[in-house]
Formats: sequence, structure tokens, C-alpha cells
Amino acid sequence: MTSSGFNITRPQESLLRACTGRGPAAIAAWREWKDLVDMERLGPGTTCVFPLLHSNLRKQGLEESALPGKLKGVYRQAWSRNEVLFHAVRGALNALHAAGIEVMLIKGPALAVAGYKDAGLRPMKNFAVLVPESRLASTIQTLTTAGWVSRFLHLDRALPIRHAAEFLDADGHRLDLHWRFLLERPGINPWDHAIPHDFDGLPVRIPLPADQLLQVCVYGPLAGEPPRLRWAADAWTIIHAAVPPLDWNALVDSAQQHELVALLRDALLFLKQTLDADIPDAALARLASIPISPADRHEHVITTRLQRRFGLLPVWWHSYRRLKRAGGPEMNGLGFGRYLQYTLDVPRLWRLPFTMAGVALRRLRDDRQFHE
Repeated sequence: MTSSGFNITRPQESLLRACTGRGPAAIAAWREWKDLVDMERLGPGTTCVFPLLHSNLRKQGLEESALPGKLKGVYRQAWSRNEVLFHAVRGALNALHAAGIEVMLIKGPALAVAGYKDAGLRPMKNFAVLVPESRLASTIQTLTTAGWVSRFLHLDRALPIRHAAEFLDADGHRLDLHWRFLLERPGINPWDHAIPHDFDGLPVRIPLPADQLLQVCVYGPLAGEPPRLRWAADAWTIIHAAVPPLDWNALVDSAQQHELVALLRDALLFLKQTLDADIPDAALARLASIPISPADRHEHVITTRLQRRFGLLPVWWHSYRRLKRAGGPEMNGLGFGRYLQYTLDVPRLWRLPFTMAGVALRRLRDDRQFHE
């Protein structure tokens, strides 16, 4: 049984409180959660916060001997895998720097180096970067020359309608290349005030905390992905570790400008009410005072609630609808069927229903594992 619009169950709320709480409250949440679950049956949607759980419980005074070995084991595994991934992508970042292409670390890498400040606390499957959209063609050429290959067989069809594409090196390491910061919302520009950062000797940029938090609150709860606890832990970390301090007015302004008020408002309310996140009442009051159109409210509900009957179709539909509304020559004459074909990289339109069925089955499997 879920207790929020983000498909998070009450036991999982206890787990998040154990990951982020302080003193006796965190320890009580930990004991409550471990009495309710079989730790050996949990999937990656839950175990992804084990490194943070282990770190926080140790900070609250619990001895290592009082904690299951699996918690530290997941931390060690995450640290090792991330270090290997960081080493693998360094060549790609070097090549982009040599070509004069600016790179911004986003999502997992940005959080690992500037939020958690510990590569082991933020497991990640790929290394996400953002490049200026104007340099996308030269970025792809540079990555290809450096030995990175797109997972899209028909990347040229996907570029105008997608925000990102994953690239692989010869060893299967994954680089998540973004040219738009937020899904199909091309107007959001985090470059103007991005923070310079040194990544292992390479100059990169990191988004301002307000931009990071908006991105986490948009990507994280999205029903089109397997439900994750990680978005809530990430958002809590950004709020409490922000340097420079988080600009709440800028965050609300950006949400209003890009029609993300409903989603951000509900995410922040969840974080404040469930995890006691340090969110100013004035920011929540501003969000509550902004009118939300029926269409945007409906989109918010569809894209954040798990849709068992229609699967991912409503999420894709609203992405398509936003792109059509934004205009652009790439959308002229592009129907919803072709949009799905290009988005999912399906070679022939007649194969689209089979691909969508496979995606839906995988998503339901991941969801079932998440809620065990």
C-alpha cells in the first residue's frame, strides 16, 4: 500500500527516514523498517539507498557490528563500480575538453562529487553529462572518434525529439549524453549560472542547487521509470548540502516558467512532511498560490502515478504533446506513432506494439520487485 503519489510504501518511508534522519528518530525508523522486510529479497530500486543508510546509521552512533553486512557490501560495490566508471569516462571528457566542448556533470555524477561528496554513497549505472545543444553534432563526432558508440541504431531520427542518448565504450561502460536539461522542455538553460568544478584535473561545470533540485524532482518520481527511492534521498541531500545556498525564489520561478509547479509542489511537500526536509514555508506558500491549469494538473497525475492499465503510454503522450506545443520544424507532420517509433528506436512502425509490450513487461517486473 502506497502512502503518497510517488508509489512509495509506508515501510519505504521508514527506510528513507532512517537514511536521512538524526538521532533516535533515525534509529527507530531503521528498526521499524528492518522488522517489516526481508532484506535478501529487495531489488535495486530499494538497495540503491543502502550506502546512504549505512553511512547515516554509523553517524548516529550505531556500531558496525549492529548492522547487516549487506549494507556495507552495497557501499563497497557502489564505490568500486563508480570509480571504474569515472576512470572509463575520463578519456571521453578529455576528448571533449580538447575539442573545446563544455561539459556539465548532472544527475548522479554531480551529486556524487558535489552533494554526497563520496562516490560510494550514490550508485549509478551511467555517467550523465550535459553539453550545449549547439555543440551536439561535434560532441557526437568526438565521442565516436574516442570509441564511444550510441545505443540508438537510428540516432539521427531521435536527436530532434529526445533530450538524451546513451553511449557505450568497448567495455560496456555507459555515458548518458544530454543536450537538454529536462526531458522535452528545451527552454530550461542551466549554463548561465553553472558552478565551475574540477573533476580529476578536468574543468567541468555543475548545475546550481536550484536547477539540480528541479531536475531531481522532475526525473525522479516519473512513472515512466521503475520506481526509485533514490530521488527522495537525492533531493534531501541537495537541500541540506547546497553550496551556494539554495535559491528558493529562483526554483519557484523556474517551475512556474516551465509549467512544473504541480510536480515540484507535491515533491517538496512529500520531502518536508515525510523526511522533515528544511524547506521554507514561504516557498511552499508561493507554489500553492500559483494557479495550475486542468491540463497541467492532469499531466502531473498521469506522469507520476503508476498506470497499470495503460503502462507508459500516457507518459509518452504527454511528452509528445509538450513537444508539439513547443513547435519546431522537427515536429511538423510527426504523428504520435512515428514519435514513439523514433523515441524507442524501432526500425519499422509495425514492430512498435511488440516493443511497447516488452517495455511494459519489464517495467511491471521492476515494480513488482521494488514493492516486495
